[in-house]
Amino acid sequence: IMPADEAAVAGFREQYGQVPALVLGTSIPACNDLDPERTSFDERDGYVVEGWLLHRKGAGDSVPAILYRGRSANAPAQQNAVLVVHGRGKAALAGPAGPGELVSALMSQGKAVLVIDAYLLGDHQSPLAPVKPALGMFPDTFKPTETGESVQDILTAAAWLRTRRDLSGDIDLVGLGEGGVWSLFAAAIDGGFAKLVVDAAGFNPDD
Repeated sequence: IMPADEAAVAGFREQYGQVPALVLGTSIPACNDLDPERTSFDERDGYVVEGWLLHRKGAGDSVPAILYRGRSANAPAQQNAVLVVHGRGKAALAGPAGPGELVSALMSQGKAVLVIDAYLLGDHQSPLAPVKPALGMFPDTFKPTETGESVQDILTAAAWLRTRRDLSGDIDLVGLGEGGVWSLFAAAIDGGFAKLVVDAAGFNPDD
């Protein structure tokens, strides 16, 4: 039974709060579970661009990510961060020429911005042939679903942001398109996001 009002939310979370993570096969990585690999670093006019592959030790996963961080004289020593997840990956938010409109606007507010390619998006794909999950038999019984994998990538990216000494640990989560639903699940599992902004792209929560 879904909570009928705000007063009932705490009890609902206490009783059912672990269910989304169990159903989706996800977890919040500890700091020592992470094995990040920096792939690029570039200083541009007023900001730094860092390319990363975010791994979990022993998990065999990899989250391609780009971090945009302001470096002006007025930038705080520890910036607040925004994790932006788009259903079409980071290419929908930034490109070789630089960050897109949303990322630029967030940076102008003094935020560090991380954009990622969630499961099977963007850099996960080969230009030669589409990459598909290795399903095997009974995939939804023994392995996380594609949705679960995407939610895990968000949790991994957020956990990595919290390890950075140049960031404050205050993280907002923005989900766009199909990434909006993934972000809703991620925020239900990881209650540590300061703010959650979601475009659910017409998703019907009663389905």
